[in-house]
Amino acid sequence: MTLIATGSEVEIALAAADLLAAQGLRAAVVSAPSFELFAQQDKAARAAVLGDAPVSGSRL
Repeated sequence: MTLIATGSEVEIALAAADLLAAQGLRAAVVSAPSFELFAQQDKAARAAVLGDAPVSGSRL
């Protein structure tokens, strides 16, 4: 699983990843300073950052 967060949400996403790890689930955290700029990238560029794991983000 990949958790995507911006600004102050990054700390929350990191805490969530720690909680998931304690339950045996692995989660990566991606800091996305601008969802709008990230969404404008082509599919290959977004895939290079996110990989093929399920993604949790408020705008993706």
